[in-house]
Amino acid sequence: MLKSIVRRALHQRGLDLLKTPNILTFLEVHEVDLVLDVGANVGQYGRRLRDRGFKGRIWSFEPVKDVFERLQTESRHDDHWKVTRSAVGAVAGEATINVSEFSVFSSIKTANKTAHAFDSRVAPVEKQVVPVATLNDLLKDEPSQNLFLKIDTQGFEKEVLEGASELRPRLIGIQLEVPIENLYDDVWSFPESINYMDQLGFTPSQFTIVNPMRSDPASASEFDCIFRRKA
Repeated sequence: MLKSIVRRALHQRGLDLLKTPNILTFLEVHEVDLVLDVGANVGQYGRRLRDRGFKGRIWSFEPVKDVFERLQTESRHDDHWKVTRSAVGAVAGEATINVSEFSVFSSIKTANKTAHAFDSRVAPVEKQVVPVATLNDLLKDEPSQNLFLKIDTQGFEKEVLEGASELRPRLIGIQLEVPIENLYDDVWSFPESINYMDQLGFTPSQFTIVNPMRSDPASASEFDCIFRRKA
């Protein structure tokens, strides 16, 4: 009887215990009031959240000029979607970003041979000097208490986290791409990323395959991992 009451109450909130947990489930269960979308590209992540039914606030960050302009266009009719042209890192200042032919591969890090073998469009077509801000500075006056941080920065994830130290008490969840095969130089390994997050007080909640290995299509080359704060 009690189980059916709980299941019905969850169903009324759009949740279902029999369904596989996903990003929307996480945001709803943890009552996230602001999603920080670092490395937004043209707004794919924010658009997916809206298409899945997330109605809360989104704040997206994208440093590459023409890509940011497309992000502005994508978000312009959404009053709860804020966009800022900036890279996000450990220290405020400027950085040079390698702009790839396929813009999702653009990174402050340098793509290695594995990346070029994975997709030839990773090759840089230009370099841009872009502003870098820290999340500590950007959100110092932000009142939201239940923050969800998504980082998709092609190897620059640790630097983003280092610049968000003051936000940790308010971070309910963090989403990262964690690599099995490294596509960029000077980045962490899968075990290092899991261990680093553990030291910050976060444990894995959900894994999703991002890309398969070219040499072994039955295996993942990287995962999207949602981490939750430890109880």
